Amino acid sequence: VDGWGKVTTPAGTFDALRGLFIVFGGWSQDLGGTFAKTDYDTLLAYDVATNTWRVLPSSTPGPSARFQYALEYDPVGNQLLLFGGFRFTSSGPGDPYIRGDLWRYDMKTAAWQRLEPAGPRPSPRFYHVGMWDRTGGRLVIQGGYGEGALGDAWAYDSAGNRWTPLGPGPHS
Repeated sequence: VDGWGKVTTPAGTFDALRGLFIVFGGWSQDLGGTFAKTDYDTLLAYDVATNTWRVLPSSTPGPSARFQYALEYDPVGNQLLLFGGFRFTSSGPGDPYIRGDLWRYDMKTAAWQRLEPAGPRPSPRFYHVGMWDRTGGRLVIQGGYGEGALGDAWAYDSAGNRWTPLGPGPHS
């Protein structure tokens, strides 16, 4: 993919079934004088077997450009889950720099869907840790930065479309 070497701080996940390392977004900076920053909103896959990068298609609009988010692959649901992140650019009020939205990418239909779980949810954040809990079948996030350092942990259950607080983390 052209220009890939210039993009920094995307997060990634691995789809072992297909042998794909998948990343979303990232950012780059013009170091030639203007120092302008550019955020990206592309979903890319590195195929381990063929040693090639490709853009994963999208049949629907997806998340806004960002970096420092959590992106995890759910092998049972055959989906990606993306939460939070940060972006350098904003279109104004209602378009925050620190993101707190949750998105699903269906690997079969190539469709993005913004999820709106009912009930409590984690605060917007970036630089947080994410992982897929294979035993519990859920996305788990912890820590990061929002309106200051965060130490809480949350689990998202995609079958029930709900977040559950797991309590304070080790740095709360």
